[in-house]
Amino acid sequence: MNALAQDFLEVLDLERNYSPYTVKSYRVNLNQFLHWSSEYAVDDSFLLTSPLVREFIQYLREERGLCDRSIEQKLATLKSFVGYLRVTLPKQQTQQLAVLSWRYKTTKKLKQSLSQEELSALLSAVSEHLSELQTRLENPKGKTARLQKQIRNAYRDRLILLLMAGSGMRVGEVVRLNVEDIFKDDGSIRVLGKGSREREVYYDIPEMVDAMDTYLRVREDYSPTSNALFVNSRDGGRLTVRSIEMMLKEYLSRAGLNDDFTPHTLRHTFASLSIERGANIKAVSQMLGHAQVGTTLNLYTHLSEGHIRKVFRMCHPMAANSLSDAEILENRRNSLIYLNDQTNQRQRDAISYA
Repeated sequence: MNALAQDFLEVLDLERNYSPYTVKSYRVNLNQFLHWSSEYAVDDSFLLTSPLVREFIQYLREERGLCDRSIEQKLATLKSFVGYLRVTLPKQQTQQLAVLSWRYKTTKKLKQSLSQEELSALLSAVSEHLSELQTRLENPKGKTARLQKQIRNAYRDRLILLLMAGSGMRVGEVVRLNVEDIFKDDGSIRVLGKGSREREVYYDIPEMVDAMDTYLRVREDYSPTSNALFVNSRDGGRLTVRSIEMMLKEYLSRAGLNDDFTPHTLRHTFASLSIERGANIKAVSQMLGHAQVGTTLNLYTHLSEGHIRKVFRMCHPMAANSLSDAEILENRRNSLIYLNDQTNQRQRDAISYA
């Protein structure tokens, strides 16, 4: 069974093009199950029966104290492994395999994101830090190599935060960017996402264009050792995910915000704020690199409390200021763009021809 598990992981890596982080997670989950099951199984033929899987879930919940989300992820790994075994092993050997068609119920949590005010405070903290450093540079005695390195890092950090909050890129996608992925002529970036799927994101907003041009000018001062877009100040090597996590916490602290936020929070912020501003769900889905629009619908159709209150006050039957017919039609158009193309088609047609 250990050999089959290793074969399965190689298939995920080499044939299905799963990300290194996903393969690592699958490996940890499988190793934990195989190690635990070795104490219960008489031989390999009993390793993946349904009763044993239920015992494993009970062990994770009661003895390890794992949360529902963690248990769901481990069960998903086993489901995928069982599916691989069903098409790999001879039919007579698959009859005792567990039937894992059911789901482990979890409490759905809203994705954490920044409000527009919090995002502005975060980006302002970066700009203020950069201004402080530049002021110190005006002092002839302040022109030290250390200060110049800090200024380069501030330019780099500003661009990273603008890209993640302004395009929805994952932190892993940001650190994998190379210089040749930047197309300055049309303000686009080639991104390699999950499953080796390529997509384009854009940065042709004045603030982002200025941040990109400035950083590209100072990048050579790092003496980069590769074609990585974002490099560190220690040896000019590719910046790591951990470095970005630590950098974000520093600026969150400077802005007086919760330092529990992660780089992925900026991705959620981009999606949530874009949808609240009326962005088409399908367009947001493409920018995020989701394989299915349904993923975007499931994750990001919640709205902030402030936005819901605004809708409540604007559309309430007893609201002091009633909406005009044009505003009512526009609101209906905006609500229907989130629906599948074949849903409520007659209503959409009626609005189009109104």
